[in-house]
Order: sequence, then structure tokens, then C-alpha cells
Amino acid sequence: MSDDTRSPIDPAATHAALLAAGAELFAEHGYAATRVRDIAARAGANLAAISYHFGGKQELYMAVLEHEAARMIAQHPLSQPDHADDPVAQLRDVIGGLLGRVLADDERGLIQRLLLREMFSPSEALPLLVERVQKPQFALVLSAVTAVAGPHVPLERLRLAGLSLVAQCLFYLSARPVVERIVPDVVSAGARTRLIEHLTDYNLAALQALRAAHAEPGDA
Repeated sequence: MSDDTRSPIDPAATHAALLAAGAELFAEHGYAATRVRDIAARAGANLAAISYHFGGKQELYMAVLEHEAARMIAQHPLSQPDHADDPVAQLRDVIGGLLGRVLADDERGLIQRLLLREMFSPSEALPLLVERVQKPQFALVLSAVTAVAGPHVPLERLRLAGLSLVAQCLFYLSARPVVERIVPDVVSAGARTRLIEHLTDYNLAALQALRAAHAEPGDA
């Protein structure tokens, strides 16, 4: 039996190695330019292992995105159970979690590069990524925004406020090399608490203004 057709000896290890190799190569070259043969070679697996474990290149790519996103979400959650009754704390949690994700300086930083590539050059995996990862995460953002702005603000305005909040945080991902040259300390590890507080105060003021603009008679 040839190397390209034999079953993996250690399925769990092969599965993990293919995910790791795929994450590295997709982040380096993008989805279209990455060859499954190169992923298999970097993982030390035979070519057939990709089909055996994932079904094909697109399925492996989606598995990589979900795996890396799950790791990021676990490390930087957008909500804390003990803040369920504190709208300002919820808002701060969301901003802190988003900034933690975009400014993460882990050993790989793969998810940031993967998402940037996906946003600027969408693949066929984007609809699944949105449904499985980004929509549930945006729901947490929207929940925090609504808790501050109140129940009378139209949903469209709440969604736009949520998107604006996300955009403010994503700015520090896409423009980080420029930001570090204009205001060198703003994204440093020691300054991030101040940045979180700044963005919390900024969004809190905007959301409180929305709340006041849509208040009904008798609202406290």
C-alpha cells in the first residue's frame, strides 16, 4: 500500500498536526494559494490524511478557522457571568475581550492573520464562519449595547452601535503598525487597561445619549 493511501497510525495526533500545519500555512499564504500537499508535508502526514480527517481542503480550512477562533474566544471571552446585572461592566467586558483578541501577542497570533485574510479576500468558508462564530459573538456585543442603551432604542440603531464598537477595536488590529508609530504606547501591554477604559467611557457616553434620545415619558 502506498504512503498516500494508508490510514493514519495515530488519528488524534495526525488530526492535531494537520490543524496546526493548516493554520500556519493558511495564515502565511491565504486559502487559495495554500496547497494541501504542503499542509500534509508540514504535518508529517500522508496526503490522503486530509481527506480521511476533514474531507478536503475547504473542510480543513473551516476546521482551522473554528479551532483557532475557539481558542481565542476561550482566552478572551466577551462576557463574565458575575457581571450579568451590571450593564457598564458588561460593556467593559466586551471591549476588553475584543481588544484582548486583536492585540494578543501569543506565540502564533494565527487567528488575527487568518481573519484579516478572510475579510480582505473572502473564501467559500466565510458564510459558515459568520454563522458559527461571528454571529454568536456579535450577539454578545449586541446584548451589552442593549443593556446600556435600554429597550426603547430601535434594533437597527443598536446593531449600528454594536458594529461601531467592534470597528473601534478592530482598528487596532488592521492599523496596529501605524498606531505604534503615531502613539507608541497606546497598544502596549501596560497601557491596555487605559485603552479599555477609554473605549468604555467613549461608547458608554454614546449609548447613554441614545438611551436619552429614545426615552419614553416616565422612564427613570
